[in-house]
Amino acid sequence: MSHYANWEWGTQVASKFFMHRPVTFYKPLSNEYFDDYLRRCRMKQGMELCSIYKPKLLQRLTDEPPKAYFLVSDQSPGPGKEKKAYWVKFLNQNTACLHGIESYAKLFDLPVFYADVQRIKRGHYTIELEEICTYPENTRRGEITAKYMKKLEDIILKKPDDWLWSHKRWKLKKPDEMLTDTFSRKLD
Repeated sequence: MSHYANWEWGTQVASKFFMHRPVTFYKPLSNEYFDDYLRRCRMKQGMELCSIYKPKLLQRLTDEPPKAYFLVSDQSPGPGKEKKAYWVKFLNQNTACLHGIESYAKLFDLPVFYADVQRIKRGHYTIELEEICTYPENTRRGEITAKYMKKLEDIILKKPDDWLWSHKRWKLKKPDEMLTDTFSRKLD
């Protein structure tokens, strides 16, 4: 999923439409009050939450009966992560991408689907799943991430007003651009 239309609604209805138990990965907030509040809201309809900081929990979850895993993955990696990020052209910009979807898919050999949540009118949404990758072990490094970002870009270009633009997607510079920028400043 992406921060597009009503992604929170998408995670809330998952337990009603999937025969597998829904689990979403999340990054805990530093504010404990808001973190607790959002966790309770997200779990109200049966969604199980798995912190990205607890990989042992993830292993336990994969050993149990089948589940549907959800990740909202259009955030920018944190500062200092430029070299580890996957870089793609996204909305005509070099863009650093998180690679959690790809990493988990390859680690646990799970197919990847894009959950496209669309706002039809106020309070009315649809969700459609589109396959991105069936066999992650047969993909090149960055291929799943590039397909995900391409799908998101296509959706945004059709209806840009429903994407959460406040994520500051382009705050990081690609490492080779950083070198060029530093070199040009020294020449000035």
